[in-house]
Amino acid sequence: MSNQPIRGSRADRPQRTPPIYAGGHLLSNGPVSDAQRGGVPGQPAGDPSEGWPRSQPVRVGAGGIGIAGFVCGLVGLVLFLLAPLALILGLLGLALSGSGLWLARRDGTPAGLSIAGLTCSVLAVVLSGILLIAVN
Repeated sequence: MSNQPIRGSRADRPQRTPPIYAGGHLLSNGPVSDAQRGGVPGQPAGDPSEGWPRSQPVRVGAGGIGIAGFVCGLVGLVLFLLAPLALILGLLGLALSGSGLWLARRDGTPAGLSIAGLTCSVLAVVLSGILLIAVN
């Protein structure tokens, strides 16, 4: 009898290392090279961020300016009978909505409220301006 393992037995199969799990996610089925891992050569093997995509920075604040412009324009439009206040709110809404629209287009974020704010602000300024001219 020879010392070779019987075909199909466990001793005939190559030895595999057990899979490595972290947080319920499969990290590795055994030893892998830097190229397979997508890692950087020389990076420590136990780096927890290894294999995960890098996150992109998030820009915050453009939506808030558009919302503020919309609110100013809407309140100015509703209160157009109080012409001086509506004129101030309309002009403030124009400035805020315009800058919110510019920021939204720059960042590629939705610009719906900025456009609605521009519309309400223009109407508030026009209606309160007509009312101011008609009263004087």
